[in-house]
Amino acid sequence: DLGPDDIYAEVNLKGRMEGENLLHVSVSVPPNVELLDFSPKEILVNLESVIEEQIPVSIDINGTPQNGFAVAKPVAKPGEVLVKGSRSALDSVRSVVAQVDVEDKNSDIVTALPLRAINFKGDPVKGVTFRPETVEIIVPILPVKDVPVTPNMNGVPAEGYIIRNIRTEPSELRITAERDVLQDLQVLNTSQIDISGITRTLTREVPINLPRGVKAFEEE
Repeated sequence: DLGPDDIYAEVNLKGRMEGENLLHVSVSVPPNVELLDFSPKEILVNLESVIEEQIPVSIDINGTPQNGFAVAKPVAKPGEVLVKGSRSALDSVRSVVAQVDVEDKNSDIVTALPLRAINFKGDPVKGVTFRPETVEIIVPILPVKDVPVTPNMNGVPAEGYIIRNIRTEPSELRITAERDVLQDLQVLNTSQIDISGITRTLTREVPINLPRGVKAFEEE
């Protein structure tokens, strides 16, 4: 009995270019079978180049650390990966993402994670590969505290003038340090501001004095 597996159809892609190609179909049948006709005799084949592109790795942070901790800027090693796929697939890639769960964490995370390519709708892009397939992700999780900032005033206004209001921007600063240091720190002072003899509203940009071992926390 003659079945579908006994009939073989093929097209020759050798030398064809990227884009639409109208190709002749060749059909082979068993020696004891006479081929009278077949259809279609030509097919339209759309060919795409397989390309590679170096794309930065984005880190997607999920969850919230323990109370009193915050996520600092994460790092991917390597920071870029080689993405391979069809031209249309790579054209649709918005970002290459590694996802990290920080829920209820209170210490740095160091882990190797797989990657996903995401399109502009936020959906996964299929048919692409990565080199390397995984990257090392480092997520610093630091103890933090929001501490009020107090201006360090020196001197008095001119006679007949009083200070009615003092405002600082920011009114508080998020800092990081060892936990015992943070527990003892209740206020941050600015550098000294001389108000001697002033007769009008004064605006000054001054540094905040941070104790040794204390740093301003840089948000992720």
